[in-house]
Amino acid sequence: MEWRLSARTLVLGLLGIACVSVASAQTPLVWYKMNEGSGTLVGDSGSGTALNATMSGTATWTTSTPSGTGSAVSIVDNATDANFISTGAVTGTKVDALSQFTITLWVNLQALPTAGDRLISTLNVGATKGFDLNIQNPTSGTLSAANFCPTLMVDGYAAPAVGAPSNNVSAANTWLFLAVTYDGLSSSGNVKFYSGNTSGALISLGTTSITSGAVDSTTGALQIGNTSASSGDRTPSALFDDVRIYGGVLTSTDIDTIRMDAVPEPSTALLAALGLAGFGLLKLRSRRQLL
Repeated sequence: MEWRLSARTLVLGLLGIACVSVASAQTPLVWYKMNEGSGTLVGDSGSGTALNATMSGTATWTTSTPSGTGSAVSIVDNATDANFISTGAVTGTKVDALSQFTITLWVNLQALPTAGDRLISTLNVGATKGFDLNIQNPTSGTLSAANFCPTLMVDGYAAPAVGAPSNNVSAANTWLFLAVTYDGLSSSGNVKFYSGNTSGALISLGTTSITSGAVDSTTGALQIGNTSASSGDRTPSALFDDVRIYGGVLTSTDIDTIRMDAVPEPSTALLAALGLAGFGLLKLRSRRQLL
């Protein structure tokens, strides 16, 4: 009886790994899963009124994703800067004038980025209102050996509205998980940066301080791969997937849970094989004890 109970527990536990969907501690305000796979709509699965986005220019769908399933969006840098994902103006929407927020996203750079390339932005024309996560200090050379500094701007494009971590991240042609938190209720250490990938652990890139307070209401659009703040070329050649905005400051544990949502899980066949192997070992052990 004991070995049967132990084996059943082992098998159910292993199979449960394949079925569990990891959930974060909070519900995102905005969540672009990017699983449509066709058309130009990029739907918002976050809480409240949907803030749906539209693919612009020659932005296309791709089946290259962090998890290996579903779809993502591919944008390509060009002279007209017409390839990105955009909502309408966010004035008065659920992501406008936030006092605290957390941004998480997956990005896969397909070419060397340029300083000022945007990951996600709500800045208005003039860049004095809204928030903006962008690429700074990219290294030259080959993409596989390059790196860059993710940078957050809140209500401006010069100090003290700009914060950057003490560590860079790789720009290699692979899926990179990025996260940044902003706590406008605190005046010190109120911006934290994190990175990760589909293996290993979440990495803290560093903490910095910028001007505190709620983000000013902006007339800019929420754009992925571009910004309303500039008519210049601000688009990286990159794949984007699973972009989220939370209305609070998530912990590193919460953020790593989000990262793990996209990490490839062991196949059902592998889990079943492990379960059967464990069942056999426990049964053999029980028989030996009886002897």
